[in-house]
Amino acid sequence: MSQYTNRIIGKPIEIEFNPFSVVPYTGDIAGFPKTPVWSVNSGICLSTFSYDKGSYVPIEGLNQGFVLEKDSAVYLDYTVLPNMQISDCKLKITKVGKDGENDETNWVDYPDFYKIRPFDEKNSEGKVIRLVDGKRQEKGYLLIGKCSETYDAVNQNYKIIPIKNSDSKETFYFTQYVNTDLILMYSYISGIATTFPFPYFGGPFEEIK
Repeated sequence: MSQYTNRIIGKPIEIEFNPFSVVPYTGDIAGFPKTPVWSVNSGICLSTFSYDKGSYVPIEGLNQGFVLEKDSAVYLDYTVLPNMQISDCKLKITKVGKDGENDETNWVDYPDFYKIRPFDEKNSEGKVIRLVDGKRQEKGYLLIGKCSETYDAVNQNYKIIPIKNSDSKETFYFTQYVNTDLILMYSYISGIATTFPFPYFGGPFEEIK
């Protein structure tokens, strides 16, 4: 989704005050062991196929301070109920994928934007040998941005923020991918219904904040 958002724009854009932008935190930073401290701007995620101003998903954790590390990912974590409704959405700043220590409370399926369980049974070569019934989407994810240790490791078409924490001599880089409001959409993954956030250009945040 993030690549789609920027590619159709055609060029890097200023996103500091756009929805879901990672910006310097201006609140009380007491208790943070490292500086600088960051936060994510407010943004709106509309419910699927609904343009009603009151029909949006509450997002926990926006406009709150956090510290970025060189392996941090900033993302939205959606809980998906059996009826495909969203029960909650949280902003998270953690390691993801193989770097996430296999913690199922985080985004262990990265870069897949969904968590579908249970798994089909596979052999030692990774080939599916038995299909398991009852699979459904339990989580949905949206990558807002991700840190890289080197500048060359990131896509320079996006907004890039160099970061140096107070206890380190190393500089790493945060790449921002999302800069629009969102709307939830439906699709299918191997026949399994999934919901996912999609860019909503010219979204309603300015009207309802």
